[in-house]
Amino acid sequence: MNFLIKIEDAINRFLIFVFNKLVGFTPDIFFDLLTFLKTLPLRIIALFKNHINPRLRLIKLKCIGYFEHYLTILRGKFTAFFIYLQSEEFKSIRKRDLILKPLRFTRSHPIQGCLTLVGCYYFIIALNLIYINTDKIITGTKAQRGPASVESEENNVLIEFKKIKFEVALHASGHGGGEEHGTELVFDIKIEANSLKDKKLIEEMEENLLEVLEDLELTVSQIPLIPEDQKQIEELMTKKLNEELKEYSHDHAVKSLTIKQIPPGRPSYYRQTEKIVSVKEVSLQIFLDDTRRNRQVYFDFSLLTTNRNTVLFIKDHEVQLKDHLNSNIEPILHRLLQEEEGRSIIKDKIKSEINEFLEKQKVEGKVQEVYIDSLISS
Repeated sequence: MNFLIKIEDAINRFLIFVFNKLVGFTPDIFFDLLTFLKTLPLRIIALFKNHINPRLRLIKLKCIGYFEHYLTILRGKFTAFFIYLQSEEFKSIRKRDLILKPLRFTRSHPIQGCLTLVGCYYFIIALNLIYINTDKIITGTKAQRGPASVESEENNVLIEFKKIKFEVALHASGHGGGEEHGTELVFDIKIEANSLKDKKLIEEMEENLLEVLEDLELTVSQIPLIPEDQKQIEELMTKKLNEELKEYSHDHAVKSLTIKQIPPGRPSYYRQTEKIVSVKEVSLQIFLDDTRRNRQVYFDFSLLTTNRNTVLFIKDHEVQLKDHLNSNIEPILHRLLQEEEGRSIIKDKIKSEINEFLEKQKVEGKVQEVYIDSLISS
């Protein structure tokens, strides 16, 4: 046994000796290459996190910012163009000269005129090609997404009711029991009839059936709907519709019913800051009962308008607006400024006069709200 162990040790020493010799003959660049390949994935990840990822994020933010910037400029140009079309300057221009102006420019500058004409043709052709290809893509996508065996129109027994509003009780449970709050939800309702005859009957009774559904007392535990609440509402609607149709058809005219909650649209305050304009130092008269004389009061107020077109017009015609208010608002009683109801009356009067001014100027927009920022009495 000792003899075999000695032979094994000798072989191991020989192998170690050969390995060390091979390592000694191998160039250092080989080991550097192995180390580099081992650490390459970590280097790539660190490079992406520290350098590439921030740059990509910066490029993305710049693209979004430039797009919003030039889109805002374009909207402003269009708004200014439409205001110009409604202005007295445009109405006083001879339309014949306006039409002949491009032709005269082309005659005096033929190269620029030809380039502009070619550019317009190129733009129109490009838009036409985009429209044609988009239509083909949409048609092909719908065809690919369709099932292998699509029912023909004659066998289609589905009826859809779009955007139906329902008053729903929101049941919030807590430590002290349940509490209900009323809210409004919008559903798309898809009904599958048992036969074409039943489908025709449901379509003929659409108004009556919608009234029956809207009268239902629906209760949900949370918004958006959880699957349990949705299933309960679908079963209740199916049962109610079958009861209503039982007099005109068999017991189960509605085979199945599914609902889809439609999220609310944009809130009323969406981009509201773009439709607010401030008017400074509007002087109005105050009538003093005790002295039988008038004094001045200076208002700073903000106007919430219906569109940006109205904001731009008011900014460009602020002097005329102030003159209109001074000429048409009678002296204000001093006690109206001290009461909330009186200030509300003043705001309604200012709103009415400004809307009358905009209507006279044929501006397509109105003032929705007037907010008094400050008032100083002389």
